[in-house]
Amino acid sequence: MRRFGLLLIVVVIMSLALPIIYPTSTSSIENGYRYAPSQEENVTLEWSKIISTSSEDMAYRIAGVKENDTEYIYTVCESSNAIKKFIIVKMASDGNVSWNITREVYGVIRAYNLMAYQDGNIYMAGSVLQKNITILRIYKNGSYETIFNSPLSYSNISELSLQFRGGFQFTEDGMYIAVTSFNLISSQSSSDIAVFKIAENGTILWSLAWGGNDSDQMVDIAVGIDGNIYVVGNTESFGETSDIFLLGIMPNGTLLFNVTWSTPNNEYANDMFVDQHGYIYITGYTCPQEETASDVLLLKYYRNVLQYNVTWDSGGDDYGNGIYVSSSHIYIVGYFKSDYTAQEDILILRSDLSGNVLWTGSWSNNDTDIGYGIYVTENEDIYVCGSTKTTSYGDDIVILKYRIPSAIATISTVEQKVLILDVATFALLFALVPIIIVCVLYKKMSK
Repeated sequence: MRRFGLLLIVVVIMSLALPIIYPTSTSSIENGYRYAPSQEENVTLEWSKIISTSSEDMAYRIAGVKENDTEYIYTVCESSNAIKKFIIVKMASDGNVSWNITREVYGVIRAYNLMAYQDGNIYMAGSVLQKNITILRIYKNGSYETIFNSPLSYSNISELSLQFRGGFQFTEDGMYIAVTSFNLISSQSSSDIAVFKIAENGTILWSLAWGGNDSDQMVDIAVGIDGNIYVVGNTESFGETSDIFLLGIMPNGTLLFNVTWSTPNNEYANDMFVDQHGYIYITGYTCPQEETASDVLLLKYYRNVLQYNVTWDSGGDDYGNGIYVSSSHIYIVGYFKSDYTAQEDILILRSDLSGNVLWTGSWSNNDTDIGYGIYVTENEDIYVCGSTKTTSYGDDIVILKYRIPSAIATISTVEQKVLILDVATFALLFALVPIIIVCVLYKKMSK
């Protein structure tokens, strides 16, 4: 019995020692910045697709739809030459183009958003000639219809002059458009924000304006699970630097809250994502007033309450342009330029929901490459769209697909252990070995 008791003690000691053999890794934080460990071997580039129309082209936003269990990717592009074009491209998951359609216009065009809806169709919105809002319903077979094409009016301004980009969301009870225009708050204000809810028949259901006496710029709009509408953008009206603002609007058009996020630096938002739990994620960049190197910025809110803010620095200039949030990870796309890159390269970040960076990736075509939009499937395949300079005509459309292995490591917060799927199997085996040994020895001692 004494020997059996000693064996039990050995088993306990071996069990307690198991965590020691777990591999560990940390994300380093220095002066408030987070640097990602080098894990590029975990995520692979499956394919890249470059599309040229012999003009200045760029892909701005990207979305995905499943058709009979097959994933298809849609992206909205801008093509600028003598004739301006919105181009919508449909691609299979292997990178083959199924079809592309164009909407030709004359004058300045800006794509606002492209989104998949539960009816299986794709909805796209943009501005034409800085005055008309165009909304398209795009069907799976490549046909489309224009469901809205009109100027917007607010108060005593019969036709808004649309500046910069805007935001767009399609829902079952209406379409939401957010734009930037002049003198909406007062004759002294510079640019202000206007938000509209539009019925599918074109009727304006309500409108709201927000801003101060200086420049306020719209970036994106989203509808949360609570039915509230969230608007993000940049403002110079309430501080000495550029700040990020977030508006909450009730379904009836009543302003619920407005908050700004400010530091002594300049902060700029470029995209927003609202997840299924109501958390709001904002990406962009922050840079000192001296215009030194910028850093990728990530903000997380729950309604008007800031959950955290994170900046990421490669050592050079870093910008976040697009964001997508899955059930377990945050994905950001943008671009960076450092002492090690001749021109701008596409940047991709993957973090946990607390903002701890797990993986960084980059893509370069030996000239200026910019990432704008990102979409992630249920299997966490990553699709990125943007622009690349490849010809004398200028920029071309680029679409990338990355694949994440199923056993990829997930790094938790700083100074915590890495949990790897293979490690779980490894630990299980080590837990079973002492038990087997005890059983065998006990059987021998019983004889």
